Amino acid sequence: CMEIHPFGNNSVLMLDLQAQYIYYYEEIRNLLTEGGSFLYSWKRTLGGEFMGIIAYYGASLYNFIFAIFPENMTADAMMFINLMKIGSMGLTFGIYIHKTRNPGEMKTLALSCMYALCSYAVVQTLDPMWLDALVYLPLMILGLESLIKERKVLLYIISLSLIIMANYYIGYMVCIYVAAYFFFYMLAFKGSANNPRNERAHFSRSFIRIALFSALGVAIAAFVILGAYYSLSFGKNTFSSPNFTPKAKFEVLDFLTKFLPGAYDTVRPEGLPFVYTGLLTVILVPIFFLSK
Repeated sequence: CMEIHPFGNNSVLMLDLQAQYIYYYEEIRNLLTEGGSFLYSWKRTLGGEFMGIIAYYGASLYNFIFAIFPENMTADAMMFINLMKIGSMGLTFGIYIHKTRNPGEMKTLALSCMYALCSYAVVQTLDPMWLDALVYLPLMILGLESLIKERKVLLYIISLSLIIMANYYIGYMVCIYVAAYFFFYMLAFKGSANNPRNERAHFSRSFIRIALFSALGVAIAAFVILGAYYSLSFGKNTFSSPNFTPKAKFEVLDFLTKFLPGAYDTVRPEGLPFVYTGLLTVILVPIFFLSK
């Protein structure tokens, strides 16, 4: 319907994806198919390090798909990768909801589609490097809950490290989310629901375990983080002097409109957050707080 190529003359390339990112992805394709250095590039002005660009824009495992497509189909490859990521979001959320809630096939399918087609995922197809976190996030939460209940660590460490490696910018926000979700989970599910082994001092011990294994996940991703830090040390980290003083950015009532369809305004800082996941969410949220 939108006449995206090969069904028309339009493409997924827009804003920064069209003006900036796609050229980085073309170079990544060349490196994968023809060889070269991921650390340094002579194609930058007078040459320069390339790891910083890889760390922020190109560290996604999905970028290997570029090597499958010919050079004249880069835009199609980008569209295919975005579709793969959104499909993977639905898959991983379906795995999570089936493993933890098992609501049945149709409900699992519906909830997975709501997650994969949320407004964040749709709008941020113009920032493909920001989508990977939503692919691994359900697996990370599944691992987090397994770590709390059964002290199983592998899934949590791997998924958290993949999120940080894919994009450290979204990765640090996910780390904040881990802390918030831990307290939610411990308050929402008490007793044998989150402590089937009746461990003493379960809350504090779980908190310490999560802190330690989160640090390990960050350490595994350190080769990407350090590459990014090295790149930023050339002056980009002094590009601005941000003010971290908390203040209201929008009215609460205005924010509530973002739960409705077609509520997109802008990706600029003055825009409101993208939180739409379907009208079913609007119906279910009050029911969640009313249900015993």
